[in-house]
Amino acid sequence: MNEYKKDILLIIKQMESEIGRSAMQSLFDISGNATGEKQVGCNQFREIANDCRIADCYEEILLLLQYTEAKSKNDASWKTKCSNNKTFGEIVIANMSKVRSMASKDDKKNDWNTEKELLQMYFGYLYWQSRVWADKQTGTKHGGNGNIPNFNKNNNHR
Repeated sequence: MNEYKKDILLIIKQMESEIGRSAMQSLFDISGNATGEKQVGCNQFREIANDCRIADCYEEILLLLQYTEAKSKNDASWKTKCSNNKTFGEIVIANMSKVRSMASKDDKKNDWNTEKELLQMYFGYLYWQSRVWADKQTGTKHGGNGNIPNFNKNNNHR
């Protein structure tokens, strides 16, 4: 799995330009009591990483993200229009698909266990990055609560 980390981090880094400065200014809420109605709660990504661990297939996570976007209000949270004229939810899903395709790289067997490990990394790193983006936008430093994703040798998200 280590060989994929840099590729996943690059995908997440590129998301910054896909989202754009204007959308980024109000997209993320780092508070522990974010509802996700107006903004995307950073903690949602940590929860999605955990959902990947217990899901039975890729389509289950895809449906969860589609549902999350569908229940968002127009031009808010997961339906925030970004610089590439896509919603934030569409960007996350498109990049999730890119991460999934890494599982079949080099003609390796593409199975759900490999996919979900990669998706756990993707959403774990997205949790970290969303907190960094939110911090940049507020211009203040927020104390963490110690909830930093860690991937042990079994890639279980803690």
